[in-house]
Parts: sequence; C-alpha cells; structure tokens
Amino acid sequence: MILYTVYDVVAEECGPIFEAKNDAIARRQFDNMLQSQRVAYPKDYELHCIGFFDREKIKLSARDISRKITLAAVATEEMNDLPFNGVENG
Repeated sequence: MILYTVYDVVAEECGPIFEAKNDAIARRQFDNMLQSQRVAYPKDYELHCIGFFDREKIKLSARDISRKITLAAVATEEMNDLPFNGVENG
C-alpha cells in the first residue's frame, strides 16, 4: 500500500499517515475528509505521498522527498513515474 499524509500549509505540519491503493483513491479520501470536516480553507491543505508499506514483507520504504498529489497528477497517472509504483525496487 502507498502511504500518504495531509500537510497543513498554515500550521506547517502534517496530520496522521494513511494508506491507499493509488493516488486516485487517496485523493478521494482527502476530498471526503475536507467535505466531512467542513474545512473553511481547503487550499490550506495538501495531499502528499510519503512512502510505501509492503504488508507481505513487513517493509516500509520512505520517499526522500514527499510528492504533492494534485488533480493533474491523479488524472495523468503519475504513479507510473515514481521510483516505486506499488512494487518494491531493488
């Protein structure tokens, strides 16, 4: 599973880590969170991909730098351009 977090631009910190199968599912969860919490300033929050967790090997792989998930990234399936796309490298 791919690991994500929500970054609060104003507070300059991120929230809890969550997992999703891909960017599109993570984006859906992010959008649902913003709607359910009735966030007054949704532009103050960003969705970031931060790593990968292999449940079979019990292995965590972190990204050196988080990748901001945008609507364009989801639409163009940028997951294929990652150093890992749900599959462990090396």
